[in-house]
Amino acid sequence: MSGNMVVGVNRQRAMTVVDTAYLNGLRLCHTHFGQPEVLTAPQGFSSVRQCSSGEVMHSVSDPVEESRLLYIEQSRLGARLRMSGAPELVIWDVGLGAATNDMAAVRCFEEALVTHTSGPLRPLRIVSFERDLDPLRLAIRHSARFPHLHHAAPSTILRNAHWEHASGLLKWDLLEGDFLEKMESAARPDLIFYDPFSFKTDGPLWTPETFAKVFRATAGGETSLYTYSTSTAIRAALLWAGFFVARGVPIFPKTETTVACTRPECLHVAGYPPVPLLDRHWLERWERSGAKFPAGVAPEAQGDFESCIRKHPQFS
Repeated sequence: MSGNMVVGVNRQRAMTVVDTAYLNGLRLCHTHFGQPEVLTAPQGFSSVRQCSSGEVMHSVSDPVEESRLLYIEQSRLGARLRMSGAPELVIWDVGLGAATNDMAAVRCFEEALVTHTSGPLRPLRIVSFERDLDPLRLAIRHSARFPHLHHAAPSTILRNAHWEHASGLLKWDLLEGDFLEKMESAARPDLIFYDPFSFKTDGPLWTPETFAKVFRATAGGETSLYTYSTSTAIRAALLWAGFFVARGVPIFPKTETTVACTRPECLHVAGYPPVPLLDRHWLERWERSGAKFPAGVAPEAQGDFESCIRKHPQFS
């Protein structure tokens, strides 16, 4: 996430009661703590807004429901955990935020642990990357508004950067700092929940070079990446980096999201329909797009970039 939001020793003085203020249809229903602030939507769910950029984490739909659809169900996490005898499953959560995605994975694990009776559950490791922990601190401070935080794990992860389930089968680690630096010390991921702020706020995390570095970190394994973005340029950046790219499930108000994988077979989980990759029709539309190049691709490099996309084996 962007920047360090800590305001120093005078943080207490910066707290302001804004119970009656409104912003983009969201009610600021709590005291804001430093730069992040808690917003409550008319539907009743709460989110955290970063004041410096104006961006809101999960501003349109219920954050817990969005995490469930976009990351947990789409990745078939429950089914993967029930693969008895398989090696430890590693999730990278890029952009801890208020720990919504991480706790969705924890809850999925705990449900699988109770319901799986045909053998031992597959071990799970969650690795969270975040450089600004103030949103999580704020959400925990107002945990009555964030039901997903009614669990011992979030407070423990803030305090110790590590939490382990009593079963010993789930371990959660927090790597605080720059993702591009910290990822080098993390175990190879099987699933990546790619959830930083948008390009406007977290531009360096959406470049072709960053996705190429993530691709190299998979070390030739079978890794799937899930993200809310449907940007044509970002999908092209993922393709250029070496990923195969598919259309993801819809999350309101988006009609689709994006899935990327190191090999097409990683998307196929027994008992579930296959995930369709972007086809040549997408490629033709990309050719005509006015936003076909990610930011930072120099004019002299655009020819090679186009050639790489056209020659991608996904479109053979």
